[in-house]
Amino acid sequence: MSTAIWGQNNIPEKFRNRYYKIQDLQMSDDRKHVAFNKAYQQSTDTVALVAANGSDSVLLDFPKTIRSAFTKTGNFFVRNTKNAELVLLPSLQKIRWEDIQGAEYSKDLNLILVLKDHLLQVVDDRGNLVRTVQDVHSVHNKEGNLFYTRKHDLQYQLHQLTERSSTLIFESKNEKLDVFQLSPYAYIVFELVEKQNDVHFIDILENHQAKLEHPSLTGISCLMQKPVQIVKGQIFMDLIVKTTPKDRSAVEIWYGNDNYIIEHTYDKGGNVFVLWNPYENKVIKLEDPESTRFFHNGSKKYVLAFDPLKHRDYTKKLPPFTLYRYDIASKKQELLADTGSVVYADPTGKYLATLKNDVWWLIDVETKAEVKIPLKTARAAYFSNDGKILLFENENSLTEYNTGSGKLRDLTVPKGYRSRIISDNYVPISPGSNINRTNFDHGKKLYVQLWNRSGNMTAIASYYKGRLEILMPPTEDYIGDLEVINDGSSLIYTRSNVNMPPQIWWKSKQSALVYDSKKQDQKATGIRSEKITAYNSEGKEVVGVLIYPLDFDKNKKYPMVTAIYESQTFESNKYLVDGMFGSTEGINGRHLVENGYFVFLPSIVYGARGAGFSALDCVDAQLDALQKYDFIDFSRVALIGHSHGGYETSFIATRSDRFATFVSGAGNSDLVRSFNSFNYNFKSPFFWQFEDGQYRMPGPFASNKELYIESSPVYHAENVKRPILLWAGKKDDNIIWDQSMEFYLALRRNNKKVTALFYPEDGHTISKIENRIDLYGRIYDWLDHHLKDVKKDWIQKMDN
Repeated sequence: MSTAIWGQNNIPEKFRNRYYKIQDLQMSDDRKHVAFNKAYQQSTDTVALVAANGSDSVLLDFPKTIRSAFTKTGNFFVRNTKNAELVLLPSLQKIRWEDIQGAEYSKDLNLILVLKDHLLQVVDDRGNLVRTVQDVHSVHNKEGNLFYTRKHDLQYQLHQLTERSSTLIFESKNEKLDVFQLSPYAYIVFELVEKQNDVHFIDILENHQAKLEHPSLTGISCLMQKPVQIVKGQIFMDLIVKTTPKDRSAVEIWYGNDNYIIEHTYDKGGNVFVLWNPYENKVIKLEDPESTRFFHNGSKKYVLAFDPLKHRDYTKKLPPFTLYRYDIASKKQELLADTGSVVYADPTGKYLATLKNDVWWLIDVETKAEVKIPLKTARAAYFSNDGKILLFENENSLTEYNTGSGKLRDLTVPKGYRSRIISDNYVPISPGSNINRTNFDHGKKLYVQLWNRSGNMTAIASYYKGRLEILMPPTEDYIGDLEVINDGSSLIYTRSNVNMPPQIWWKSKQSALVYDSKKQDQKATGIRSEKITAYNSEGKEVVGVLIYPLDFDKNKKYPMVTAIYESQTFESNKYLVDGMFGSTEGINGRHLVENGYFVFLPSIVYGARGAGFSALDCVDAQLDALQKYDFIDFSRVALIGHSHGGYETSFIATRSDRFATFVSGAGNSDLVRSFNSFNYNFKSPFFWQFEDGQYRMPGPFASNKELYIESSPVYHAENVKRPILLWAGKKDDNIIWDQSMEFYLALRRNNKKVTALFYPEDGHTISKIENRIDLYGRIYDWLDHHLKDVKKDWIQKMDN
């Protein structure tokens, strides 16, 4: 069993991670083999190869993998930083190349490139040598296209590999070359020259080359996105250029109407947007007083523009946009539309969809017409490839909208289920803003995952030509990592539960078990969970999760650790792995249940009085619902949380005597201070987190002063009745460590039993391995000390 992660030999036995989850599924075209990554707590680079026959055994493991793929004939290519292998299947015969400089596989060409000692070997997918090339310095796989750089007569030549030979793309005296293919015959090449890039265009069909030159384009560092050839002779590029850092010693002027507060703290990005006609050597730098960002939405006529900070008043997590339309032919920019904070573009460039003021709108980019879609609730939108159909993920339905006729139709899903489209075609087209191109092929099956929140049930359906068909009925098992097989006729996915290690399933007309990882974890079958339903003071349903101790005996009484953070019903079927991670930072559920604890994960629904009072109300209701279980010792119950859960823990500690002890990590204690702070993690004033985010306050501090103060643990430290452990990283850019330190001081001043752990070199979560071992160890000590009466010297110092 592999434990080669995080230097496991240096990790104490009780903290080691032996069990893995499964991710990044691949299936061979002949459906005979599957590969996946073993997901450990700090490493996911071990690839496992298994036979797709329901086996519980791994054929081969490949540690430290950086590339892997099935070939067209069903063999398996894999490489790490030093070696590459081709595994011939089903014989498992290996062809191995050691001490390589690089290796790549292209499924389009069905060829493997292996570079060693500057000799490039071109190999077919059965391991046969096709040809060799001398004096090669690097190889690259760019979206399935294979390139290599070769030195010849003091020049570096960039070649594209073809099935039978190769094509010379570019020559330079500089070795560092990067390439982007725009079309079968057109390329953009980045040439690193004295710490900056020269940009070249090459058309091998017309034997034309051009260099990008413009006075503002000095010091090009990189591309923000892949260049787009809108039409022949018009290339759109989002470039990053080096900028002079702002003089931070100069006075800063902050105005009361300033939407650009971030620029006082961070330098403006060096984005430069250009339209380049390399055939006429014309460059247009796109700039406008109303726009700081440009993006291409797929249109042949337009580029769209906006200023992401124009409407940023920091009371909402995401601001709305005012979009402009730049006409490529006329070189004029004009107002297109005001949108919401999320925009979806269709692949043809004709339409945009946006949720604005709780109403969905369809915007025609060419006519500027805006059509109101009679739909309010939806989570995401996907266009068909031709832009004629718009699908909305929704509660209780998958909603289909015809962009031509305007007809809206709900495709019914089981009651209480929400739909989620399974697609990789969700592509950000303006990095940093929530503007995305989404699409699906209307001529193929589209798979849809259905999820019921209160029951934590999952089903799978398919959408095809206007019909929704349930393929897998609802199950309590966790269904994840869904991957559509290349031809779209089937999919593979993982299936697991709290007492069932991950399995891999294949779904076509029938369902078939592909692989079962049960051998890795025989103990898991002894773990069970139960959903606990209660109702808060407003009559709203809350469903928590109770996880039983391993080897549970109903005639015994057990202590319980209650870990809090938002709604946690979805944890009821999560496979519990060991190690130093879990749903709450600082504890591992598997460790606790193996050491005689119940673990309870309450859920929170939020009301008008904000997060603190809502958490207290819901936790009380769920603890009341647990009272019928006489095998839980309610005099030995702890409450623990991290981040927002840390805040909720600290708040409840000032209001409740139902817990024997508390552990609060990296949580706010003073909401007034936090509301009026700048958050360096989100790079924003923190108003929005209270008015539009996790704290669910009914408004700003000015109009809710009493509630903000009542909701702040630091102002009520005198009410804490039980010992509390606080912890934080002193480099936390999200919730500054002062929030924990000041709560500690308030508790200390009021003579409360408090201990604080502060880690100078860590942030919001604890990443340094020695500190992580320390934190988890001390929290387990704290729980054992207060819930099991296992005395720990370092804790008893608090009592002296």
